[in-house]
Amino acid sequence: MNVLRSLTRITRPCAQLARTMSDESPRSMERCINEVTLMGRVGRDAELRGREDMNQVAVFSLATNYRIKKKDTGEITQDTDWHNIVVFNPYTRDFVASKIKKGDRLLVQGQLSNKKYEDPTTNERKIISRVIARNVINLTQKWRNEEQSHQGEEEEYENQDQSS
Repeated sequence: MNVLRSLTRITRPCAQLARTMSDESPRSMERCINEVTLMGRVGRDAELRGREDMNQVAVFSLATNYRIKKKDTGEITQDTDWHNIVVFNPYTRDFVASKIKKGDRLLVQGQLSNKKYEDPTTNERKIISRVIARNVINLTQKWRNEEQSHQGEEEEYENQDQSS
């Protein structure tokens, strides 16, 4: 039920924004949207990258599936896309690094980012697409309670009161 509420909160603002941008006023042309919502399975355990004294990021991959119907045979095949996910927010990053494991089903919200670089071995310019995650919700059955879904907000630790 909580997952359905989260999905409703996600889709309702997008529909409202689409209606406001449908007019051809000059102001609507100034607006840009870079919003990604993915639901899939984790392909590898999340890992922390970066130096401890600097800002670390959590990195993992997410697989999403889709079906394709071949025109000539009518056969339906399933294909998989892999997405690189990066988490900068320290609270979400710590949640992802400690709780997200390979095979978990996630809902990820964020924005698309393209990183350009030159391959040192072939001197080719390459582009890597990644999702900068803002919200990560673990949909796996064992973590479905609200304490385990994390949406980029500060956590309130119950143990803080006991330690004082």
